[in-house]
Amino acid sequence: MNGMLKVTNKLKGWLELREWDNTRLAKELNYSDSLISLVLNGEQEPSKQMMKKLCFLTGLDVGDLFFCDRSVESKDS
Repeated sequence: MNGMLKVTNKLKGWLELREWDNTRLAKELNYSDSLISLVLNGEQEPSKQMMKKLCFLTGLDVGDLFFCDRSVESKDS
C-alpha cells in the first residue's frame, strides 16, 4: 500500500466524547503513552494488533478509525 495510515476525526471524537487522553487509551490498549501519541499524531502507523484492539474497544471499523494518506510515503514502502 502506498501512503501512511492516519487517525480519523471519528476516533479523535470518540476519545473526546469519553474524555479520554492518551494515557487512558494507552492503558486500555496496553501500549505506552509515547506510542499512542505517535500514532494519534500521524507520526507512526498503528500495528495490525493495535488496529484490532481499537476496533474492539470502540466498536468501530478500521475504515472509521484510519485512512490512507497517499501524500505521505509509508516507512514500509
